[in-house]
Amino acid sequence: MSKLIKLAALAVALALSPVAFAQDKKADDKKDEKVDNLEYAYWAKFKAGSSSVLKMSSEANGMKFSSTITTKLEEVKDDKLVLEASSVNTFNGMEIKGEPMKRDVPKQLDKALPGADPKSGKPDGTTEEGKEKVKVGGTEYECKWYKVKSKQKLPSGEEEVEGQIWMSEDVPGRLVKMTSKTKAGSMTMEATEVTIKK
Repeated sequence: MSKLIKLAALAVALALSPVAFAQDKKADDKKDEKVDNLEYAYWAKFKAGSSSVLKMSSEANGMKFSSTITTKLEEVKDDKLVLEASSVNTFNGMEIKGEPMKRDVPKQLDKALPGADPKSGKPDGTTEEGKEKVKVGGTEYECKWYKVKSKQKLPSGEEEVEGQIWMSEDVPGRLVKMTSKTKAGSMTMEATEVTIKK
């Protein structure tokens, strides 16, 4: 089970890593340099109450794990926003509900987070990219997709991860769909419901 959760966490981190745009500063100003947090930008364009529901399914070594994750925008401020995430997890037929958790997402960060090119937003390890419409709950969203190949450290050692990520700026949080596989197993995550408050 830990390997499945690790695989899921790695794939989610890759997809959700915010893109940061460095500001032009003098060398002696580096200690005060801040970068924009695009996780904030991709949620802040929506009103409080907007949400996204993601369904994740993983399989490895004959074990199956699934999770439904609901992320809701609770509050938007000039310097940060607040997200609340709740989940329902199923492992080998056993259902476990996770406690809702809130977290602050700052508008700016001390440095860009790893996982994507800081200018284009392209995920690290991208081998191919394109555009495609993906339907979520009866609505089609224009997405940009990336095929990704990278090496990740798992409990069993370093393994190659191959995947594809679909993202849309019209969806809160921007993640629409993702697939990932290693020798150990595979994972699929896709949005099943999107709520946009007007």
